[in-house]
Amino acid sequence: MTMGNAVYRRVYCRKEAKVEPERLIAIGASNSQDPPSHPFPGTRFVSRVGDAGAALVVLALLAVGCAHEAPFVWVQDVPVGAQTPVARIQARDTISIDIAGQPSLSGESTVRDDGSYFNPLVGSIALAGLTLAEAGATLQARLKAVVVAPVVAVALVRTAPIRVGVMGEVKNPGSYELTRDRRLSAALLAAGGLTDYARDERIFVTRMAGEKRRVRFRLRDLTTSEPHTASFLLLDGDLVFVE
Repeated sequence: MTMGNAVYRRVYCRKEAKVEPERLIAIGASNSQDPPSHPFPGTRFVSRVGDAGAALVVLALLAVGCAHEAPFVWVQDVPVGAQTPVARIQARDTISIDIAGQPSLSGESTVRDDGSYFNPLVGSIALAGLTLAEAGATLQARLKAVVVAPVVAVALVRTAPIRVGVMGEVKNPGSYELTRDRRLSAALLAAGGLTDYARDERIFVTRMAGEKRRVRFRLRDLTTSEPHTASFLLLDGDLVFVE
């Protein structure tokens, strides 16, 4: 099955204790030239998946799907507001840095892919993973060597798109970028929706960054105003898996 710049290989797994349809896990190698079209605002298919990364995802999914039931929590058991951590600066974010009395050193800047910000006076400063307040304090401390009593304020102007993987019983498994809408429903729509074999109550999000956790959802919760599901936002690196 060819999709974008990825050729997908099917890997099947049967759970010993249950008689159910074979589960589809799709993962990419590379080289086709015809990218798919996805008419969903704020999403983009990421066309290339590295062979090494693909192998790791396959191994991880097989370990979870075939060996045993990995621990999880229902999204309703996660307190509203705790699903999405405090906003932290990430690679490719656009930030505004205001240094009081130093207009030539102030302005907007895009955080580099390695998570650093370049200041012409003190060089590269690692900001990825810091809150805005922590970033301001870090810059202020570094600038003390060249600026008298610096006062620094950092604001987030524009967040970079996040990349999430959507695998399992969806019509177009792959890696997707989400911009404006970062809810689970947006990721599933970008992947073409669920297949006929999908189990409505076995939709999982595995959070790879920070405090790792596996959160379980029901399809019906995604179409209602259930508060825990509605407030759950995906983060960069999350893996969505539908059984």
